Amino acid sequence: MKTFFMMWIAGVFLLGAQVSLKPAQAENAELFAELPQYEQATLSPSGDKIAHISTIDDTRYIVVQSLVGKQPILIPPYKKLLPERLMWANEETLLIWLYVTKTDTNITVHRLIAHNVVRGKSRWLGKPNGKKQEATSFREELVDLLPNDPKHVLISLDSQDNFQRTIYKSNLTTGKHLLREKGGKRGIQTWVTDHNSEVRFGYGSDRRSSKAIFTDRDRTGTVYKTRASEWINLNKQSWFDGLYFIGFTDNTNIILVESLTQYGTRGIFRFDMAAKKLLEPLFSMPGIDYLRPLTNPLNGHIIGVSYPENGSIKYFYFDKKMKAVQGTIDKALKTTSNHIISFAKDKPLYLIKSSSPHTPAQYYLYDRANKQISLWAQSYPTMTETALVHTETHIITNRDNTPIETHIAFPKGYKENVAMPAIMMLHNGLSSYQSTNWDTYSAYLNSRGYIVIKPNPRGTRGFGAEHEYAAKNQWGGIPQDDIIDVARWLKKQGISNNICTMGVWHGAYSTAMSAIKAPDTFKCLISINGIFDLAEYKRTYLVTHPITHEFWNDFISLKNQPDKFASPYHRADENNVPGLYIFADDIHSPYSQKPTRLMYKRLKKLKRRATYVETKDGGIALNTKRSRLKALTAIKKFLDEEMPIQESGIKLRPGR
Repeated sequence: MKTFFMMWIAGVFLLGAQVSLKPAQAENAELFAELPQYEQATLSPSGDKIAHISTIDDTRYIVVQSLVGKQPILIPPYKKLLPERLMWANEETLLIWLYVTKTDTNITVHRLIAHNVVRGKSRWLGKPNGKKQEATSFREELVDLLPNDPKHVLISLDSQDNFQRTIYKSNLTTGKHLLREKGGKRGIQTWVTDHNSEVRFGYGSDRRSSKAIFTDRDRTGTVYKTRASEWINLNKQSWFDGLYFIGFTDNTNIILVESLTQYGTRGIFRFDMAAKKLLEPLFSMPGIDYLRPLTNPLNGHIIGVSYPENGSIKYFYFDKKMKAVQGTIDKALKTTSNHIISFAKDKPLYLIKSSSPHTPAQYYLYDRANKQISLWAQSYPTMTETALVHTETHIITNRDNTPIETHIAFPKGYKENVAMPAIMMLHNGLSSYQSTNWDTYSAYLNSRGYIVIKPNPRGTRGFGAEHEYAAKNQWGGIPQDDIIDVARWLKKQGISNNICTMGVWHGAYSTAMSAIKAPDTFKCLISINGIFDLAEYKRTYLVTHPITHEFWNDFISLKNQPDKFASPYHRADENNVPGLYIFADDIHSPYSQKPTRLMYKRLKKLKRRATYVETKDGGIALNTKRSRLKALTAIKKFLDEEMPIQESGIKLRPGR
């Protein structure tokens, strides 16, 4: 197996093994069910090696490829745990985040492994040291790479199960860890070091507190260590109101914070902790929020941010050199979104992940010294182009005169003056931004001839704080109204007369609530692992999310309405839209064992047109080939029955 796998790597991953998607493959569900064969790539500090994760037949492998002519290294599975993230600790040691689900508790736990690629040895960094009072931690976090100490890293563990994470200095060779610093405050779940590797910031919440607990922007128990070694709670300081800690800088008294800009958007600023003064903005744009911070892969320091622009994701760096590098890459790769995911310490070599609406992610190497950018690998080697004509981004005005950014992907065979069936993809997370970049479901539906719509309703991050927070306590309210308004606009414009909604988790919830609120607007719905009973979901959320349950229990609601009013399950009698309900039986949450099955049974009892499909694995996102293939096959059959692609009955569009 190992020999075959190495031959396969040489033949597929490397440049020169490009295979285009042929027309005959367009409706092949098995082709689109494949998982990425190249992901989580990271460049070693010397720039001589690249590690990545490859999924073949639902088995995830870790491969280390040489850029200097050496043979690839295959890292075998570690005790049947699944890899999800990679990072180089030093030139010889690869940090591997693994996950496994405990069959007795049905809770997912995470492990942090150090693998020496030279010796071929793996060490579990969070393994209990053998002391009776030290139990296994459910979540093992990296705190600092300790760039000046290549033999150790800082990790945090909650081995005492007391909601107080302790920081350890862990040996990369032996796996042994020594106490570095006690957590000191119950409820602090994340610790951050400054640029000198000193622990100086933490945030979290005491589960016993009656206050709303932290999210990205609502943190209870946010503590900061001053240069005088005094710990203070930033949430209790009036001079820190409206600010949110992002990271440290080279200046020990200057930190990076998020604050509202003069435009009402979220920007990044420098803040002087000694003078208690907000300094100049590093990122500030009208109408646009930053999406997330960018970190230096060599030390974890914040070096920039990502942000949305016309449906694409762009990258902004604070440093002049990195700005120049990003500018050169964007100039060379003009039609794609280009993310510098890794770079070398010892040479000007950069690894780039490039995305577009037309092709799955591709990886490039940029050799700045020799002024060369070359294709290195493809996430899906068998698909280099999909059945997509073009994308358009429209700003649609809803019933409240709020602009809703909406992306439309047209398939091959699309005729400019005809209305065609469309699938409206509803985003999975509460605030997740939907870009025009390639994704499996959209590409598959485009290949079958459907228009694919991606709206960013209120609640979506990227368009200012007011736009995002409009969805708070609005489950079944404002976001679904925006979705309905977008669908009605599509019909009015003659783009599509038949629209089917589709979503995962929160997106699946939106499909059902939108159908209940506007049954005449939608032809059908496709739900994957949805939330249907808010009261039951909130009741059981505590079991698997003891730290964040109080905030979300308050957030997940419809203002001035009981939970049943915002629950598709309790309003199933109002759901007259044909639906396909897909459920993965291995979702790791007590609540998730019930909702889709119960929703389906309730609908059938009410004699509604509902189809139920169950997979045995895949989790919320259906991340196995088996589960995706079963889902795509079911989606094809369902759409062929409820909203087929056909020429008859297509009306001329009045034009736009």
